[in-house]
Amino acid sequence: MAQAQVYTPHTLPRLYEPTITLYDGSQLPQIGAGTWKHSDAVAPKAIYTSLQLGYRLLDGACGMSLICIIHVCNVLTRCMRGTDYGNERACGEGLRHAIADGVVRREDVWVVSKLWQTFHAREHVRAAVIKSLEDWGVDYFDLYYIHFRKRTGCPHALPS
Repeated sequence: MAQAQVYTPHTLPRLYEPTITLYDGSQLPQIGAGTWKHSDAVAPKAIYTSLQLGYRLLDGACGMSLICIIHVCNVLTRCMRGTDYGNERACGEGLRHAIADGVVRREDVWVVSKLWQTFHAREHVRAAVIKSLEDWGVDYFDLYYIHFRKRTGCPHALPS
């Protein structure tokens, strides 16, 4: 019976990642490392290893799938919500470690996030983006879009 190959960070095979050239000359990776269903315990290592392997697009989504942000009297109030992604902070930890260790530079990685369907209201978008940026620990997203086109409200929202 053949033994499984054991890889160390220095012997990991590098992924060839095809790209699409955008109008401004940017190279958008066609293949990315997804983060859906990564637990907080697994996400940092999964992101770090993905970057070591050569992935240059990290596909996340609203870390507030766990927490709905609602504006009440101009104060952000948090309410519990069912989980789905909810792991942007842990994914950001993996990215920050990879940058600190010299695995990648921030400008070489496409960080993607998405607006969750509970935050489509104009007054929620900015807070959702800021929270996701803080959770990832980045100053900007390379790509940010609406996750689901159908808007749903938070079941715990107070009437305005």
